[in-house]
Amino acid sequence: MTDILAFTALRPRELTDPLEATGYTGTVINIDNDRTLPGRIFQQIIQGVRNPDFKPDVVMVYNGTGVLGIISLLFGWYYSAAVIVRVNGNVFRQHREKTDEFLTGGQYGAFLLYSLLGLATRVTYALADGYLVVSEELRHAIQTNTNCSESRIAVVHNPVPDVSPPEDGQTPIGPAQHDRILLTVTNLNYEGKFEGVKQIIDSVGRDLPDDVGYVIAGGGIYLEELRAYLDQAAPEASDQIHILGYVNDIELLYDAADVFVYVSYIDGFPNVVLEAQAAGLPVIANAAYGMVEQIEDGESGVLVEGSDGSTLADAVHRLLDDPELRERLGTAAREQVTEKNSPERIGTELLEATVNVSTTNEIDTS
Repeated sequence: MTDILAFTALRPRELTDPLEATGYTGTVINIDNDRTLPGRIFQQIIQGVRNPDFKPDVVMVYNGTGVLGIISLLFGWYYSAAVIVRVNGNVFRQHREKTDEFLTGGQYGAFLLYSLLGLATRVTYALADGYLVVSEELRHAIQTNTNCSESRIAVVHNPVPDVSPPEDGQTPIGPAQHDRILLTVTNLNYEGKFEGVKQIIDSVGRDLPDDVGYVIAGGGIYLEELRAYLDQAAPEASDQIHILGYVNDIELLYDAADVFVYVSYIDGFPNVVLEAQAAGLPVIANAAYGMVEQIEDGESGVLVEGSDGSTLADAVHRLLDDPELRERLGTAAREQVTEKNSPERIGTELLEATVNVSTTNEIDTS
């Protein structure tokens, strides 16, 4: 069996849960984001070498950004192990957009720091032996930005997160004055996701039935800008559209909702769509990125063209008005992710893809 040493500074359970579900624990080191950067590096080095008898065949790094990627390359060199990047988003586009944002805003210190982190990330991707991506769209992005052979890239989706129903007696989070709830959960640290929520507000926010509330959950740097946009774009809907910010017990929102709607213009394989599907919600999403792999249009959800606001509005109203259709699509979605995205299945695919990609690279370079 291949021995894996994995490093992550974000959502470690996306690696640990599927590996443990197969009976293989590996060694996954989670870098504490609360530490300073030198402290994080020191923590990584100490944990990585604390077992001198451990000789991994593969060093895996989650997204491989910045210093984390460079240190993982050093561990790969130290152990003579293949370095595999687990790619969960288009880091090239993220870095490009952030540096442009800092430069335009006159934040030159942040621009310089982010440029250096972007350079470190490009070095990691240039020297990595292979990539495990979460969607076909990311496979194309990796090929475009690294010029690596297709055989060095494998698609392995994310496991379905645990979205346990609320305990008896708990009151669902969300506005209690609405009979039906339309829900969006997103990450407002990304402009492409912020723009997606704005489009939903533009498409359906001014024409919600009186008994429907639209709840938006998610924190980030664009949160206050979104609230300001709502006040300007749809002030008449302020009693029906609720921007909650970050929510801890997100499963309570899924339990209270009737329809989940998600529009994003930067993404990989969004966990929030998996969570909504696992909760049995019908999902409406724009036909892009990993969403086209998560949703079978008309069978386990609804896909719409993101630029067509009228099509999005029609889909929302159709699902809100048809409880039987909501039930059929939501049930199919839950069954789909339970089968295709179970930790056991994803763990098996992850291990097999790791072996195949690392072995392929040995053949390619011999």
